[in-house]
Amino acid sequence: MRRSTAAMHCGSFPSMHADPDPLEIRMSKSRLLFAAACAVLLHAAPAWAGYPERPVRIIVPVAPGGTLDTVARLAAEYLRVNLGGTFLVENKPGGNTEIGGAFVAAATPDGYTLFVNSDSLVTSAVVSKTGRIDPVKSFAPVSLLISSPGVLVVRPGLGPKSLSEFVEAARAKPLSVASTGTGTASQFTGMMFRQRMSLDWTDVPYSGSGPAVNDLLGGHVDAIWAMAAPLLPHIRSGKMIALAVTSRQRSSQLPGIPTVDESAAPGFVVENWTGLFAPAGTPAAIIDTLSDAMARMMKDPQQAKLISEMGFEPIGSTPAVLRDEIRQSLPKWQRVAAHSGLLKAAP
Repeated sequence: MRRSTAAMHCGSFPSMHADPDPLEIRMSKSRLLFAAACAVLLHAAPAWAGYPERPVRIIVPVAPGGTLDTVARLAAEYLRVNLGGTFLVENKPGGNTEIGGAFVAAATPDGYTLFVNSDSLVTSAVVSKTGRIDPVKSFAPVSLLISSPGVLVVRPGLGPKSLSEFVEAARAKPLSVASTGTGTASQFTGMMFRQRMSLDWTDVPYSGSGPAVNDLLGGHVDAIWAMAAPLLPHIRSGKMIALAVTSRQRSSQLPGIPTVDESAAPGFVVENWTGLFAPAGTPAAIIDTLSDAMARMMKDPQQAKLISEMGFEPIGSTPAVLRDEIRQSLPKWQRVAAHSGLLKAAP
């Protein structure tokens, strides 16, 4: 561990000599008191003074290759370079991200187990029947890393070229609308829009964005609500038609695509995000160290350019911003789940 300031100063007082001179005796007593004070300081030196002193595990609750995994690996490399330690990404998929989340929630809160997850942390907890994860109480927020608008895309042969035309099509004939999984923000966004517009369609949840995108490209489903980033290449190639984005403002990646708010449903806003967490109870000094590093990362021109080119907006927020985002979104998604009947259908 790196030596603290107290340690460096406490190791420098002069040696004492046996001397009957009263002045020297008083000085010797002072030195002894100083030494005792130093011992207390050294004993109380925080365990994170040299953080990290051993490898840090960053748990990703999905399989390698997706958005969460990519963002986690970018963050791990930046932390390795800038904090001087080893940061290892470990994938623990399954249980709608609950397996990885429960592992982190139960880990020792010492800063050596971290967690990268999306807004699906909140939606999956809403439909979970196990109670293993509380999105507010189980974790210490570190930083909201990136955001990305959701987008509604359809297969070219479906017909609609606008969100209003999609609403008309959904009212005229049965549609199948994909999502990236049961309990994900993708599914909840679609359900919220369906409730808002009093529509009906067949909900088709997949195990991730990859299979859902492939089936849309193959014409096996009609549409999908999902984070924009993995859909951008297909939208730009014309293999998918984007109808609306869910962000408050139009996306810089899709400037010609209107928002849901301006097109059909005023006030309809969903900002997809990915955040960094630690187990609840992790020392504030470690949380601040990690949060500051993530803020620097997202402001770094090279990092910001790379992340933007992937279709994300770099954020790097304070812990309070991420905490507030979770607390504000939780009741919204609870209402959506209750109205959809998904709570009753959850295992």
